[in-house]
Amino acid sequence: SYEKQVAAYVEKLGPQAEMTGFIPADEVQARQLQASISVVPSLWPEPASRAVLEALACGCALLTTRRGGIPERASGRALILEDPNQQSIAAALRGWLANPAELQKWQDRAWQDYPFSFAAMAEIADQARADICR
Repeated sequence: SYEKQVAAYVEKLGPQAEMTGFIPADEVQARQLQASISVVPSLWPEPASRAVLEALACGCALLTTRRGGIPERASGRALILEDPNQQSIAAALRGWLANPAELQKWQDRAWQDYPFSFAAMAEIADQARADICR
């Protein structure tokens, strides 16, 4: 029912928004590289949201939810909703669209504070291994 509610709301936005359902990964990446905002309204306790990581890696201002492992990756880099619903999502989006400087701030946070690159993660693993071997 939640997906139907979201679809009904998105439909009212006309050409400003699109609810696609499943699309191939290469098309997702191409769209994210063009996007200003990514919304990941997860309702279940995701262990590690790939959609969150991809949105941040592409420099999107990210609107997401406090579920599962999402806060570990998104805190400080995304606007995290405590109570995700139509009203809170719409209010957050309206706020960003009415204030381009605020939107840019969240895009910059995503782009400039992305610690999940291959190089950064390898460095963390190398340091953990070195700590264990001492």
